[in-house]
Amino acid sequence: MRTCYSLLIVFLCLALSSVSAHAFHNGGTGDCDGCHSQANQGTQSDICLGCHEKQGAGPGGPLVSTAEADMPSGTPPRQRTPGGDFGWLRKNYTWMGEDGRTDADKGERHGHNIISRNHDYQADGTNTAAPGGTYPSSKLQCTSCHDPHGRYKRLSDGTITTRQVEVIGSGSYSNSPDPSDGKAVGVYRLLAGAGYSPPNYPGVVFKYNPPAAVAPPDYNRPESASDVRVAYGTGFSEWCENCHEQFHSDSGQLIHPSGKSALFTKQTAEVYNAYNQSGDLTGDKSRSYTSIVPFELGTSDYQVLKQIAGSGSMEGPSGGANIMCLTCHRAHASGWDGMTRWNVKGTFLTSNGQYPGSDRGAGPALCMGRTYAETKAAYNDIPEERLASSMSIVPKWQRSLCNKCHAED
Repeated sequence: MRTCYSLLIVFLCLALSSVSAHAFHNGGTGDCDGCHSQANQGTQSDICLGCHEKQGAGPGGPLVSTAEADMPSGTPPRQRTPGGDFGWLRKNYTWMGEDGRTDADKGERHGHNIISRNHDYQADGTNTAAPGGTYPSSKLQCTSCHDPHGRYKRLSDGTITTRQVEVIGSGSYSNSPDPSDGKAVGVYRLLAGAGYSPPNYPGVVFKYNPPAAVAPPDYNRPESASDVRVAYGTGFSEWCENCHEQFHSDSGQLIHPSGKSALFTKQTAEVYNAYNQSGDLTGDKSRSYTSIVPFELGTSDYQVLKQIAGSGSMEGPSGGANIMCLTCHRAHASGWDGMTRWNVKGTFLTSNGQYPGSDRGAGPALCMGRTYAETKAAYNDIPEERLASSMSIVPKWQRSLCNKCHAED
């Protein structure tokens, strides 16, 4: 019997990694035996990573983690999802700083430290609880954020419900079906909603429902040819408050305005749309979007979201758009301290026209212990010329992408 179960798990996981990203869960509960079996033991994250991490695989499909064996020294994680690759948690860097002292960038600072004994992910050793909240780091699992049973569903009027209604498919993609006639689709990424208590820590009860968003089906790919456009609609920062609640309180730790009230000013939107690169403010709104600095559109109209994600529109912000947590951070993990989308600890993102790397002669303070391949992968393989084009007024030195919104500050 154990052998049969093992074969079943192998079959399901291989199928999941080779077909569309929403084939197994399909917006709701997957095949029960796909997760609950004698062969599938361990923490909640162990069970999830049994299918969402595959040695030698990716980028592609629903993989969110790179196996440790696929990341020898100097080699980056494989996955290129908008949420990042948990494999960055395994990448520790040290280098000699400009003051002659040794600097370090610990892998645990790169993202959410999920706990998985079978895949060697450990609890955060620095933050004992969620920054700005009380959720214990020792209890962080994939199911702390995602409801594995897909109980949260979206109806045709946009209502999020946990009622027993028929689920006709995933609601996460531009090619997902539309809910109708009392039938529902899954919420974005099976995220948990209001009233949810994570199974491993019922001391936290969620206040906010999943945000509105739509992703293209090929979301997990290198962005060497074009950016991946996820149509972030509304509600992401509010949803993050389920565990980081104090960040948005009057006495909180929020460094930058974020959420539905953090609207682009007219001036900020104009800067975003005009900004191409350091020293180059000749861009236009129709192609100003960059996946490194995404924003919320300020709408929960799924027809609008599906059109934008499905067409790969590169249009920048207009009235109603706002800053969210994911404007600067990746949801799972990134190649940088603070799980940011770009290196906020350095002055320059590119040097002498290329990403800095220890194997390309870059100074230690520039490459921060990373190889060229690791730095490039941290930007999802977006080519340097899209950041530091030879056509730029200041051609070879791209500064922090805080300038995408604040170039005139």
